Amino acid sequence: MKSDVRRVKKLEIVLTISLITIVATVLFPRGVVLFDKAQLSGIEYTTSAYRASVYAVHNKWLVEPSPFVNIGKEEKEYSVVVNASGWPVAILDTAKLESSYMSTPQLQCERLWQVLLANNSSNEKEGKQKIKVRSKRVDGKCEYVYLLLDETYSVIYEPLDGSINLKNIPIGKT
Repeated sequence: MKSDVRRVKKLEIVLTISLITIVATVLFPRGVVLFDKAQLSGIEYTTSAYRASVYAVHNKWLVEPSPFVNIGKEEKEYSVVVNASGWPVAILDTAKLESSYMSTPQLQCERLWQVLLANNSSNEKEGKQKIKVRSKRVDGKCEYVYLLLDETYSVIYEPLDGSINLKNIPIGKT
């Protein structure tokens, strides 16, 4: 009698472990896919927020053409340096009177990204995003590279015409 009970308990344990293994085998890949889609959605959202911020600066410039467009709040106001077409190229911190325009091209791009996203009215927390972004300037364009686990995405901002594009880069090409 005791051996029958032990056999049944052992069988229950084996079946439970087998069931958990099967469920994990089926659900784990699905969870990874959903996690990747969530990260991509975050990147797409941030790209849209950046695009909206760039267009907001350009629209202010269209109303009042000037080499600088002021953005931000009174306690933290910035002047955005714009090109002849009114597209942002650098940030001038009016409180500190220092310009990213005088710094390296990479820092210009990085500062532009940070300030424009931080001042985006639809998403004020986006300037403090958790995704690590590497920026560089290539051929006058700002390129922001998201380094994810198995994929790399690049947001390219072209200050000549204000275009912002998101593209997937094969691993090893960044």
